[in-house]
Amino acid sequence: MNISLIIFGLLAVVAGALAASNIIIERLPNAKQYIEKMVPYQAIIGVIAMILSVLKIFDVFTAKEGFFTNVIILGCVAATAIVGFLLGFPMVQQWIASDEKSKEKAEGIRKKLLPYQVIAGLVGIGAGIYLVLAGLVP
Repeated sequence: MNISLIIFGLLAVVAGALAASNIIIERLPNAKQYIEKMVPYQAIIGVIAMILSVLKIFDVFTAKEGFFTNVIILGCVAATAIVGFLLGFPMVQQWIASDEKSKEKAEGIRKKLLPYQVIAGLVGIGAGIYLVLAGLVP
């Protein structure tokens, strides 16, 4: 059992669900109540997802999982980093509030990534589910 894969997979599923909440609620109206409970924490979830995805990229190159699993991990890392940045942007903006150039640069990056939020969220959900299952297999 690989606990780090399970934790990262669960985080990817939660962050992905917040990022693709409109599509999820449209398809599964019962999920609305659960997503609404996570919304107040979405900035914190986003920052944690962003940090863990950066740390997980180093783990991919030293991992002993198979090639296919490592490719899924890389996709999950990319999707989770994008979703994490977009969800955690209010907190990131507070950290760089003093420097106007950095603030404008971060806003520009956010605007470029915003069209990919739902796609990255769905990729994060799918890859996260796979990672949870792969982490459960000894």
